[in-house]
Amino acid sequence: MRLSLAATLTVIIMLATFDGLAAGTPSWPLAKICAQESDRAACFEFESIARHQVSGPWQTLPAGPRDSCVAEISSFEQPSYRLLQLCIQNKIDELWRTRQKPHTTMDSSMQNSN
Repeated sequence: MRLSLAATLTVIIMLATFDGLAAGTPSWPLAKICAQESDRAACFEFESIARHQVSGPWQTLPAGPRDSCVAEISSFEQPSYRLLQLCIQNKIDELWRTRQKPHTTMDSSMQNSN
């Protein structure tokens, strides 16, 4: 029983890892990102925080903004987790605003009819 449970857990972990790698958080080396910075320690800290904040909810982020931002930021000579975080935040904010517009339009048309 123990062996089969251990084997099952191993397979589940392997599958989860494989799925995570397929659409996982980009893996950009912090040493390379911060190589040109005058304060490398601060850069390392800020990039680490941004990487953590992006990677935490990575699988729950909408695929459109997530994939678009990864492509955009990866095309830069020096990709950055801070830029990735800002890009994703802006695109999700944009999605939120566009989803809220119909309600606003409907509300204003209803007010005009009263």
